[in-house]
Amino acid sequence: MSMQPGGMLPGLEPQGPDTKRLLVTVTLVTVMWAGFQLLGPKPQPQAQPDAGPAPAVPAPVAVAPAELSAPPGTPNLPEEKRTFAADVAAAMTGAGVGVKGGYHAELTSHGAQVSGFQLDGYLDALRKDEATGVAPPIDLAAASESGARALALRSRAGTVALAADAPYELVESNERSAVLSRATAAGVRVTRRYQFDPARFAFTHTIELKNESAAPQTASLDLVLTGVERPKERDQGGMFNPTPDALAGVCKVAGSRETFTSLKVEKEAKKFDGAVSYAGVDRHYFLAAVVLDGAPTQRCVVKPFTINPKEAGGEVVHGFEIALELKDVVLAPGEVKSLEVLSYFGPKQVGLLQDFGHDLSENIDFGWFGALSRPMLWVLVELYKYLGNFGVAIILLTLLMKLLTFPLTQKSYVSMQQIKKIKPEIDELTKKYGHDRTLMGQKQMELYKQKGISPLAGCLPVMVQMPIWFALYRTLSQAVELYQQPFAAAPWTFGILDLTQPDALLPFGISLLPLIVGALMLFQTWLQPPPADQPQMKYMMWGMPVFFSFLMLSMASGLSIYMITNSLLTMAQQLYIKKKYA
Repeated sequence: MSMQPGGMLPGLEPQGPDTKRLLVTVTLVTVMWAGFQLLGPKPQPQAQPDAGPAPAVPAPVAVAPAELSAPPGTPNLPEEKRTFAADVAAAMTGAGVGVKGGYHAELTSHGAQVSGFQLDGYLDALRKDEATGVAPPIDLAAASESGARALALRSRAGTVALAADAPYELVESNERSAVLSRATAAGVRVTRRYQFDPARFAFTHTIELKNESAAPQTASLDLVLTGVERPKERDQGGMFNPTPDALAGVCKVAGSRETFTSLKVEKEAKKFDGAVSYAGVDRHYFLAAVVLDGAPTQRCVVKPFTINPKEAGGEVVHGFEIALELKDVVLAPGEVKSLEVLSYFGPKQVGLLQDFGHDLSENIDFGWFGALSRPMLWVLVELYKYLGNFGVAIILLTLLMKLLTFPLTQKSYVSMQQIKKIKPEIDELTKKYGHDRTLMGQKQMELYKQKGISPLAGCLPVMVQMPIWFALYRTLSQAVELYQQPFAAAPWTFGILDLTQPDALLPFGISLLPLIVGALMLFQTWLQPPPADQPQMKYMMWGMPVFFSFLMLSMASGLSIYMITNSLLTMAQQLYIKKKYA
């Protein structure tokens, strides 16, 4: 047995290999290879598209394969953009609906999606350029980290692979519409048509799928909306001062309206199963929504995302995607199926949303005081049409509310004045029955009844004003009609540049109007002090001015204008009553 390398194989002679054995080995290997070629299985020829029956449809996979950057049919084309503009305010002049500005929409061929939707006349204060002080218009289209923007279309399963930002060919475009087309690797052509409405903040979007291959195909697609927070958005607002244009979302699924905020979605993704009526990105005063009534949808899925800080200029950018899952579309060879989607991208204005329909107006939430808020907003808008000034409109609305509540408040203030006149009689009862508090209270009530005086008269004005105050608060916090509206035209703005936000009359971010509100309320209490025998009323009436002053510091300046006007009118009423019944 040889000990040379090779272990248990026969060793080689020192002078070289055995030639006879080498020839035998080569011959045997050649014979074996030839036999395998003759007797082994022959490779099947590649099937031609038009030969034989079509192969079976592959089963859908959990996640669609990533689409090639340049699939057959549509090359990796350079990006093309088209802009569409409309002056909605001019178009609706005679419609009886006060509208501000219009829009500039931008389509991109990468994804055939809406890459920009700017609202003319509404400025984004959180994106103001610190160097120039100029704020850009509100833009309702935002990009996610996946390349998806407004109305992105992408696959989630099936045989048709489609990325959200896949390149499309711009087939046709004019000043109101555009057609974009893409042939996918599976042989399904995706055609998307956009038609922009010149008279509304709306547009239609048609998705057409045509199977140009010889085999059945399955398309499992999502229609995507995206929302992105602006810089320092999370630092804005408070409990009584909602953030202007804050990021939230809504999905109406199976008849149930589901809402969510950016913060809630960040903690946990949301999934709502059922047919989707509509869904949208809600920015408090603005709404970017798609209507899917009757479309074959199965659920609404909301997922958060975070854009890399380096890509966002050093700040972490938070956002979410709303994926509207369409039911699987099975296409036979040559078959065409289409879906039309109606979209509203604009201000949450009552008249506009009611005119648009599809229940989008329910996204304006006036809360429990909607029965008062809506008529008050209607009056403000009507007054603005004649005055062109929402500040004066609020003052006139206050006067109107004062006239409507005058019978109640007049009786209350007269009763309070009469209580002062019978003070000597009350003092006499106190001396006589002071040892028995229960008996003294009974005697006082008998005296009030005899004189026709209500002991709770001092509470009535506050009870009447509180519902009006809350209703106007909800109006100013929800009505886009007053958003970024100054007190008056320049130069008479008096530092009140937005009636839905605190005023900027004092330096260091301190509001002056709330301090005026508190001072007038104190003076009003001094004019009509509470009865000395009602300490609870005394504490409330002297404490309310201080409470309201602090409360109003973070509230809308329009609400302060209402309270200042109401206090001045009330003091005039009290002075008149005091003089008459002195």
